[in-house]
Amino acid sequence: MNLLKAEKISPEQENEHGQVTDDAVLKKDRVRFGIGTVLYQSEETGIGPIPTAIIRALGGTSLHLGIYGSVMGISSMFQWVGTLLLRKFKSNQKAMIFSMIVGFITAVTIVATLLLGQKEFFKSYALWGYLILVLIFYAIGGIQWNIESSWIGDLVPKNKLGWFTGMKWFIGVFGILVFMLVFARLADWRPKISTYAAVYLIFALSFLFAILLYRATTDRTPKAANFVDAGANHHERMNYKALPLWTYIMFYVFWSGGRTTMFAFTNAYMMDTFGWSMTKMVVIGIVQFAISMVMVLIM
Repeated sequence: MNLLKAEKISPEQENEHGQVTDDAVLKKDRVRFGIGTVLYQSEETGIGPIPTAIIRALGGTSLHLGIYGSVMGISSMFQWVGTLLLRKFKSNQKAMIFSMIVGFITAVTIVATLLLGQKEFFKSYALWGYLILVLIFYAIGGIQWNIESSWIGDLVPKNKLGWFTGMKWFIGVFGILVFMLVFARLADWRPKISTYAAVYLIFALSFLFAILLYRATTDRTPKAANFVDAGANHHERMNYKALPLWTYIMFYVFWSGGRTTMFAFTNAYMMDTFGWSMTKMVVIGIVQFAISMVMVLIM
């Protein structure tokens, strides 16, 4: 299976909505999306407790740990930018590749900031620079998640979504678990700022590989809704009166807010109170992911 070679889609392989009906094509694309999930989400999920170690290595306090914890939640507010990119490029593929380029530039800038942070006189600047850059980094992850979700909706017929996304998610989670273990072992083996910078360098390289992968993924013209007015096509405007929309928004506010509050100081607490290593903290998280993987296969 050549995952870096794009498929040619004929009219016979599409339905009336422009979605692909050929299972052979979709099987390759769900593997590409699964690997792509690893490449763009591993920086948010796979990095585990390393940011806590970075902040402390740069002289950060509980204040900075709290700011970092809030950054993870704030980044979700930038997902709507993905819709703007879809409307601008009129291509799921081009929008995703553009976001990958921005992610690469941000990751490289974080690497440079951390390396400069090894110098005592630059530590305080590197600390605040890291917090700002991480906000951008997580925001890019939210944008990419939005684009991916829209892309899958434009590509996959509704009756195949469970079959497509279940395996895609399974591949993605398995890959993220591998990243988590590798990063944790690196951090335990050599707990230095340069090691943490190397982790973000891996993220930068993963964005470059993701560009090659997404270039081969079947592109579709996005059907992104307008936020305000769609001109003559008022049916394209978002329905702000929809109760399910606001119910979901409220659920996400409470759910995400609770998780953010819990995670802000969890890693620091484990390190200080129990003396846990990075690897041990990651293993606890792996248990949760393993249960989720089993449940997805069952469902």
